[in-house]
Amino acid sequence: MKQILSNSIIILIIFMLVSCVRYEKIPEKFQFLDDETFKMKITYSSGFAVVLFYNVSYWQSQYMERQFHFFADKYYGKTKFYKFPWKIDKDPSNYKLEMLPTLVLYEDGIEQDRIKGIPAEKKFWRNFEQDIDLWFIKNVLKLQGSEYDGHFNYFFHNSHVLQIENE
Repeated sequence: MKQILSNSIIILIIFMLVSCVRYEKIPEKFQFLDDETFKMKITYSSGFAVVLFYNVSYWQSQYMERQFHFFADKYYGKTKFYKFPWKIDKDPSNYKLEMLPTLVLYEDGIEQDRIKGIPAEKKFWRNFEQDIDLWFIKNVLKLQGSEYDGHFNYFFHNSHVLQIENE
């Protein structure tokens, strides 16, 4: 009987403690977009927004999505981050998409810059991660100084070149 009573008291105490705890929703570091929400959250918004157009069926998009999550964590609160899952059968002309993944920077609803694709060779990925970081620092945070300067070129499958040249 004592065992049942002590177990009941323990359960009651645990129940009371759990009911006193306030659960706060942890804010998402990024939000999802579609055609309907794009205008409201990007076109008609103020400040910076970074949008990743991607399709998880492709390893290139999966790689860029991992990088995107890293930057959303690192720069949370500095800008808004959005993911736009892209269906291959959709018309890309509304967003001027030439390939996936594409990372687009908007300021006050106007496109400022974009990065199309990822380097084809894995040996360039490490520098690419650092280069995206520099791209973000210079274009969004607007930090100046020699520590943010870079000189890098990437040739992607569609012959687009990401060039940031500040010597």
